[in-house]
This record gives sequence, structure tokens and C-alpha cells, in this order.
Amino acid sequence: MPVTLTPEDYAEQARSAERHAGWCLWRSFRQPGTKHWRMEYPEGVFALLGADLDAGLQDEGAILRWCHPDDCRSLFETFAHIIRTGELRAFRFRIIRPDGSIRHVFSRGWGVDCPQNGRFIQGFHLDVTGEFVDEKLIERERSLSFLTENTSEMLMRSCPNGKVQFVSNACFGALGYRPDEMCGRSILDFVVKEDVAALLPLLRGHAAKGISAVKPIEYRMRNKQGEIVWVEAAPRAVFDGAGNLIGWADVIRDIAQRKRLEEEARIERAAREAADNANMAKTQFLANMSHELRTPLNAIIGFAELIQEDPCSSQTDAGRIERSAKHLLHLINQVLDMGKVEAGMLEALITPTDVPALLQDVVDTLGPAARANNNVLELHLGPDVGVILTDGRLLKQCLLNLGSNACKFTRDGVVHLEAVFESAGEGRILAFRVIDTGIGISAEAMQRLFQPFVQADPGTSRQYGGTGLGLVLTRRFAQLLGGDAWVDSKIGVGSTFSMTIRDQTPARRAA
Repeated sequence: MPVTLTPEDYAEQARSAERHAGWCLWRSFRQPGTKHWRMEYPEGVFALLGADLDAGLQDEGAILRWCHPDDCRSLFETFAHIIRTGELRAFRFRIIRPDGSIRHVFSRGWGVDCPQNGRFIQGFHLDVTGEFVDEKLIERERSLSFLTENTSEMLMRSCPNGKVQFVSNACFGALGYRPDEMCGRSILDFVVKEDVAALLPLLRGHAAKGISAVKPIEYRMRNKQGEIVWVEAAPRAVFDGAGNLIGWADVIRDIAQRKRLEEEARIERAAREAADNANMAKTQFLANMSHELRTPLNAIIGFAELIQEDPCSSQTDAGRIERSAKHLLHLINQVLDMGKVEAGMLEALITPTDVPALLQDVVDTLGPAARANNNVLELHLGPDVGVILTDGRLLKQCLLNLGSNACKFTRDGVVHLEAVFESAGEGRILAFRVIDTGIGISAEAMQRLFQPFVQADPGTSRQYGGTGLGLVLTRRFAQLLGGDAWVDSKIGVGSTFSMTIRDQTPARRAA
């Protein structure tokens, strides 16, 4: 409903409006005896429009001439509604000032009945351009907040010294920390110490050189539970106009799942390579074994034919047949023993064993092989080395394997065997060492020793012969007897093969 207002009331409202918050009072009334409307504005409206006081704003179309073209229609319809009904209406529109700048105006208008002039429209204009800009900033802030709160990556801002100033909510899902628990602390507090040593020089180097972007780097962080979390980060140094470092902006991505997949792929690849290597080793073993078996078989067959042709042949041929048959039996026994070991069916037969006598028998057996390569064979026994409880057959086989290898790969040198106790009491450890001055073994080749069907160098099987089972059986036998076997070697210097076993003799108790 329209209200009744005297000119004095209008003047007081105009002054009050201009004193409070920049509101500008305006009114439009019908000129007496005409159908035309006259517009009246205080000085505040001229300031809003950026117009001179003598600018022609009195006719009813003046404000529409200043109005933004896109807002003219809605503004005209609003005025028409107020004139017709006298109802209060709030509306917004834009004006274009003489200098071309645009201002945003918020206005309220309503119908007023004046005794002197009859019905007129009155309202307030308020310049809200600043508020409109703020709304854009608010909308931008809302968009940024939406992104930081919903992205899966941790967005982080930190000081030049690494102290966290801001971190997005994704930190809770990745590390279990709330943003307020990380802010104020150094980012390095959350990085695994071993990775700090590599990360810190990199960041300092880029900052010192004035380089903003750092290539994505991977490192480990610790979550709130102390567990390691792999992350990928792309830190960016931020400089001011003078080139001074003012902080770091970082996007940190949790790559724990990717690392797990990479590790699974690596394990699968390693297993596949191991399987391929095992198949290749078995293939090489079969080739070597076929050669090793044919050699004594051919000798047996050949000398047997000579005896058949000449029954009066010397006992030399019969001896050769015997040696070839024993060698063949040794190869077959190796294969059978390996099969028992792989199947877990080999058991040690613990009996009293005279170690000095067993070692002397080993030396006597190795004598021909040592003399064939012009080697000196030595034996040394430590104090108290005598009778122990162990499997003498397996122990002798181990020492023969190690000794025969030493004699085979050494020429014009020394092969030294020794046995000493390394501990006393029940379950004491007896250590054996076979030391040679032979060709030696490389560090890479030593890693392949003691593996089934593998020799240190495939070329050795062609030059020196062998099945590649001797060292494998030696270690398995030693472990079965409560010890182990290993090697130390250097190319051109020689090798030391060591083996330990445990004496099963119970400790003696005082009467």
C-alpha cells in the first residue's frame, strides 16, 4: 500500500539516507496537468552516475539512458509495477558512467501519496559494485575450497623453511593427520629420515638457483601410526618480484598402491627369471651329465671289448674298467643323493666316527688327483680332534667333494686340509677348511655356487668336467649334520672352502 509523505518528510529522509551507508534517495512524480513524470535526485545520485549536477536527469527516461542495455527492460517493468500498485520492490541493475565504467546498483522503490503532488514513486539507490566484486571472490573461494576438500591429492603450502602453512583434507586419508595437526610443523617431520638426506639438498639446490619447478620425486612419509607411506610430490618454489624465496607449493600424491603393484610385478618377474634360470641350469646339467656318464661308459665298453678279443689281456685293462665303473657309480650316486635331498628323504646315520682316520683316508684318495696336477697335499688336525658322533659317510663325501675340486682347479700349487674345534661342550662345532692356491672364483660367480645344477662358470664344465652337484650336496649334507658350508675366494689367489658340523656326542658329566 502507498504511504503518505510530505515534502519535509522527503527532505529529511534524503539527508538521513545519505548520512547512512551511502544510500541515495530518489523520487518520481507526475507533473500537474500532464501525463509526464518528473525525476528528482539528490547530489548522491549524480556522484553515483559520475555526472555533473546540471546533467539532464529530470525526465522519466533519463535513468533508462544511463542503464546498461541488458537491464533496461527489467528496470522499466519494475517501475511500471510500482507506479501501478505502489508495492515495495527491490531490484538490481547496472549503469554505464560517462567514462565507460560499469557500476552495480541495488535499489528499493515503493509508491507514496503526497498531498501537494499526489501519487509518486520513491526509493533508495545503493552502489554495490564493491559487494559484487566480493561475491566473485567468494565464489572463487568456494570453488577453491571445493577442490581442496574433495581432491585425492594433498595440496600443501609451506614457508621457505618448510613449515606447513596450509594442507588440504586429503592428508587425513593418506597420513591419518588432520590439517591442524600438520600446520605449524616442518614437512620434514613427516618424512622418513633416510629420505630427508636426499630430499633436502635437492630442494635447497633449486631454491638457490632460482628454479621454480622440481621434477616429480618419490619418497617415503610416516603416517600417524608410524607406518611408511610412499608418495610422489611435485614441489614448486615460489619467488617474489625480487627473486626471493617466499614459500613452497606442493602437490603430494599417495602412491602406496602403485608401489605395491610394482613390488608384486618385480617379485613375479624375479620368480619367472628364477624359473627360467632353473630350467636353463637343468638343461645344462643334463648336457653335462650325459657327457659325464658317456665317458666312463665308453671306457668300460672299450676295455671290455679288448678283454673279449684277447682273454689273456693284462690286468691293466681290468683295472681301468674297475676305475671307470666306480666313477660311473659315483656320478649315479650324486644324482640319487640329490633326488633324496630334494624330496627330503635323506637322513643322517649318526655313528662314532674317527675324524683323523677319515681325513687320512680322504688325503690318500685325493693323492692321485693332486699328483696329476703337481700339487702338494697337506693335512692339519687341531688339538682334541678325535672320535665324534656324526654320519661318517656324508662327512667323507663332503670332504672328497671339496678336496677334489681344489685339486682339479689348482696346478703346481698347494691344497691344504685342516680340522679344528671352534666350540667346546655338548654340541661343539667342528670346522673343516680346504685351502688351495688355484685359479680362484669371482664375486659374481660365488653367488651362483651351492645352487643345484649350477657351476661357477659354464666354461669350467667344458674344461674341467663335473656335474655341478658336488657343492650343492656338500652344503645340504653339512646342514643335515648341524652346520653349513661357504666359500671365500679371489681370482688368481685361490679359494678357501669352509664347512662346519655339530658333534652329537653328549657332554660328559662329573661322577
